[in-house]
Amino acid sequence: MPDYKQLITIEPGKRGGKPCIRGMRITVGDIGWLREWMQEKQFMQSGKSNEVN
Repeated sequence: MPDYKQLITIEPGKRGGKPCIRGMRITVGDIGWLREWMQEKQFMQSGKSNEVN
């Protein structure tokens, strides 16, 4: 498993000082949001529904 300290940087002038993926302007929070969005999108594409019959 890679050391997260090698993958994540915190720079005051980049994205308001939020932790970012090294070499990118993608925050760690963006990754979490993207993961949740993708799971929801996959759920919607599966045809399942939360409705109770």
